[in-house]
Amino acid sequence: PADCVVLGPPISGGLKMDESTLTGESVLISKNPGDIVLSGTTAVQGSAKMLVIAVGTYSVAGKIKARVYESTDHDAEGLDGDDESPLFTKLEKIAKQIGIAGTGAALLSLLVNCLKGFAFGNENVKDVLIEYIVVAITVLAVAVPEGLPLAVTLALAFSSNKMMKEQNLVKHLDACETMGCATTICTDKTGTLTANKMTARAVYMNATDFSCTDPSISLGAYVQQSADRPSPSTLTMISTLIAIDTMDETTLEMDESGNITNTTGNPTEVALLAFASSLGNNYQNIRESTRGRSDKGDLSEFLVEGKQIGFSSARKMMSWAVPRPLEGGYRIYCKGASEVLIARCTKQLSKAKDGMYDEAAELNDESRKGILGVGEAYARRGMRTLALAYRDLPEGVDFEAKSDSVLNADGSEAFEVETDLTFVSLVGIEDPLR
Repeated sequence: PADCVVLGPPISGGLKMDESTLTGESVLISKNPGDIVLSGTTAVQGSAKMLVIAVGTYSVAGKIKARVYESTDHDAEGLDGDDESPLFTKLEKIAKQIGIAGTGAALLSLLVNCLKGFAFGNENVKDVLIEYIVVAITVLAVAVPEGLPLAVTLALAFSSNKMMKEQNLVKHLDACETMGCATTICTDKTGTLTANKMTARAVYMNATDFSCTDPSISLGAYVQQSADRPSPSTLTMISTLIAIDTMDETTLEMDESGNITNTTGNPTEVALLAFASSLGNNYQNIRESTRGRSDKGDLSEFLVEGKQIGFSSARKMMSWAVPRPLEGGYRIYCKGASEVLIARCTKQLSKAKDGMYDEAAELNDESRKGILGVGEAYARRGMRTLALAYRDLPEGVDFEAKSDSVLNADGSEAFEVETDLTFVSLVGIEDPLR
């Protein structure tokens, strides 16, 4: 609700703002001490201490609303534009040309009649001069097209009606004139041509590509209706991985019938949670029933047992480890850039013969190239690809231990617990067209 200056923490605590309401760009903007947080934007991730510097009509959002809903006189701001539309500018030019031509024709008619009547004839000046003047005025009046304004108005009215049929609401007729004179249209894709709503539309698992091209069907429903659908254990694994390895700030609001009515948080994680929900699993129930992840009920006292390794641009991945009370040890769930995560996987879930439970099989170079090829195909279709993987860890594992052979994207040593992973699936996420 206000413009603010970020004061702290000194080291960025991961505060990221969604400024798409002002810029139309869905990419989250990181804020560090000294940066300005604009009113009308939304805090998606992290926290910070801020100093309010402007509220109401003095803030950025307030100035925009004042411009839209209040005064239309902004000459003092240097934002004045053309007073007339391009069509009326041309009509004014044509009217001046017609006026000049009509005046010339009227004067020529008066001159010719006077020469004919007075110089070469014996007409009486008092009898015919008025008649000659009336004829000249008539020529001038006829030169002006009286039906032109009506014809222009009717043409614009038909244009607005046609635009309405194309789902373009036109409040003023001069908008049709402006669009008719446009030679180049520059538009922002995100939120303008697209819905600014990241949606999972493809997933690769069990060596099978599930790409849903029907926008009326969710990806989860498409997967479940497929003849080659994965086993229930794999679908449960994917939903559990997504529910645990996403931030608490990312939430879905649903109605009684299960339809999503509102979302908050990271758009990519929103798409993943929506995919998990379409598979028939409630991510909130999974979080609340998982030891080391739940912050509610009796399990909240074990929340400290969970280990989160937050996302960073150096690692290009995020992980969350939770204890396994029955089997012992931990299970770490990972999601991140496909090329980074797949390179760290040594196994993959493959379909078992019984069709009920999948088992981890070796991930050879051929299978790895196949997965990366699917990711490239998703990318060519304009999708953002994310890989999902997990690993079972023994008791007493050191989460701070570094690997000697695996490096992060920036060249630093990777965490040992984020290596030797088991590949689960590759998800393709896109921002669909409106």
